[in-house]
Amino acid sequence: MEVVRKILEKAVAPGIDALRVDMKDAQSRMDRLESAVARLDVRMGSVNSNLAAISTSLAQLAAAIAISSTARYGGNDDKRSAVG
Repeated sequence: MEVVRKILEKAVAPGIDALRVDMKDAQSRMDRLESAVARLDVRMGSVNSNLAAISTSLAQLAAAIAISSTARYGGNDDKRSAVG
């Protein structure tokens, strides 16, 4: 029985060692991927923040234009075409 065990160990050992190497490589790739995803998450947070700021600025600009238009034309859109 001992002979069979030794034969199996010699036959299987290289495969197990190769599997360990492959598993370490896969773990390393997963670690790099997780790091990249974390960096992307930070960047997306920054993009979302910038988009919110742009949206706020556009809303303020639209309000300013509306106020200016109301002040200039008295709030009546028909007068715009009459003013030359």
